[in-house]
Amino acid sequence: MGQTILPTSAAQRCEVLTWLPDETLYSLCARDHAFSGRHPSAKTSQRIFGHPYHGSRHDIPANLTAFQRNTLGKFSESEERLCRDRTVLGFYLPWQPPGRESEALHAICSGASGRIKSSLGLLSSRFGADHPLKFCYACGQEELAQYGTPYWHREHQLPGIWCCSTHLCMLQVAHVKANGIGRFMWILPPRAVKCSAAVTVSTAWLTFSRLVAEAEHFLRDRRVDYGQLRRVYGAELIKHGYANANSDIKVHAAARDCLFTMHLLQNLPEFRQILSCEQEFEYLVRAVLREDRESRHPLRHLLFIAWLFGTWSRFVSRLSIDGLSCSVGDVQTDPPLRNSRLHDRAEAVERVRQGGSARRVAADLGYSTETVIRWAARAGMCLSRGPDAVRRELAERLLEGARAVDVARAAGVPVQTVVRFIHAQVGLREKWIAACSERRSREAHGKWESLLEQCPNLGYSELRRREPAVYAWLYRNDRIWLQACQPKCAMNQRGVDRVSWAERDSLLASELRAAIAARVGVQGARTARQALLSQLPNLRRWERKLHKLPVSQDLFREYLRSETTMTRKHK
Repeated sequence: MGQTILPTSAAQRCEVLTWLPDETLYSLCARDHAFSGRHPSAKTSQRIFGHPYHGSRHDIPANLTAFQRNTLGKFSESEERLCRDRTVLGFYLPWQPPGRESEALHAICSGASGRIKSSLGLLSSRFGADHPLKFCYACGQEELAQYGTPYWHREHQLPGIWCCSTHLCMLQVAHVKANGIGRFMWILPPRAVKCSAAVTVSTAWLTFSRLVAEAEHFLRDRRVDYGQLRRVYGAELIKHGYANANSDIKVHAAARDCLFTMHLLQNLPEFRQILSCEQEFEYLVRAVLREDRESRHPLRHLLFIAWLFGTWSRFVSRLSIDGLSCSVGDVQTDPPLRNSRLHDRAEAVERVRQGGSARRVAADLGYSTETVIRWAARAGMCLSRGPDAVRRELAERLLEGARAVDVARAAGVPVQTVVRFIHAQVGLREKWIAACSERRSREAHGKWESLLEQCPNLGYSELRRREPAVYAWLYRNDRIWLQACQPKCAMNQRGVDRVSWAERDSLLASELRAAIAARVGVQGARTARQALLSQLPNLRRWERKLHKLPVSQDLFREYLRSETTMTRKHK
């Protein structure tokens, strides 16, 4: 089949071309492009997708409706099935709510897939939004012998997978689609690479890659139930001792142990930032466990599952999705687990509403009396104690926006008493927070205006250095007022170059020398300049500023001059 000359129309081609095992949509179109006689990539895209560029994205293409129409629907029964089974987008859809899932499917079927990554939260996820084209050299050699051409496997393209589960070797990246070179090209994996032997990977990488692949296969036609997901997380954390007497999860301890265990995955591109900072990783764990808003990036949950359960099969044995039985082998699903703290809170509120005392209810359920009083206040029942005069004085001072420590000092009571009083009164906490915000706004406005009067000749930078806390509060909470309150004589910062071009020149020069010495070519790069730009992202980023990088500029020009001379001699 690799040597077949296919018909010219897309409808006729689909009678000859068929899916290969685990092949992506991009790979299918790339094979069609290769067999068609090496026409320009834009013509292939126009013929298949009805647009010269939309369909050429290897991870999340567009115009799937046009693809179905032009291929007579041979390759899939629907656009949704094509998206779930043959693109990377299917990896993210089970973790999205129905509304966002339908929006993503509508966008990929039409020509508006450019904003899908943003709507799915990939750009702000700290895992990266790019999906580099990855391939296994050993798989390619077997496919070359069996099918006549290597092709792109969908499993290899999934985020978090960097090793081949079949040959237990590290996946390699095709750089031709990076840095804008070959961005709209249809390419296939190289038939030969420079390294002759496959690079082995660690057991941790292989185990996590298998977990990601099993999770994607299991969830392909299901949707994640985040409520039950958190209950299973909580039950397993309590089982391993990561909870106190009130069943509150010890997030810091769990994050610390998880980071220590999963540090072997730190060199994976998706986890370099997350696993290199303890504070960043604690934020990840809190995002996974929080109840008020779901964390919908799959890698957050899969990394947490890999630590907490070890394997996907063990996790599936404790989880039920969409009410379906999630048995794996002979393992049956446990009955749904309840959140004990939420249940106790509802029971305590109901017993207090029926006339029970807070002290008795707290003793029966194993909580402190103050906790039950707070729960009752949030439910609209006031169980405050103490003299009316003292409570009235505390409420008046708090509604003026005074700090709790100042109110306690003025009333001659411990600050803990004031805090308990705030939480025990119905609606007092919200009113006190609003009053404190107004007080801080008045104070910040007054300090900033006073600073402007005292230093009329200073600009924003110097004023901010003198009152950093005031500026930070205004910038975060009252930015419109801050922008309207301009300094009388702001410093003109235009023309000031704050970039250390000498350091950039030294860095880029060292990268250039290494790349020139290696003389590594890139598939799809038609010139020496393209090959070098593909290998060096910094060179492409700073190419227009080479006049400020004299050493790098001389190296770059000399390299291009020598390559041009060598090419002419060969001709």
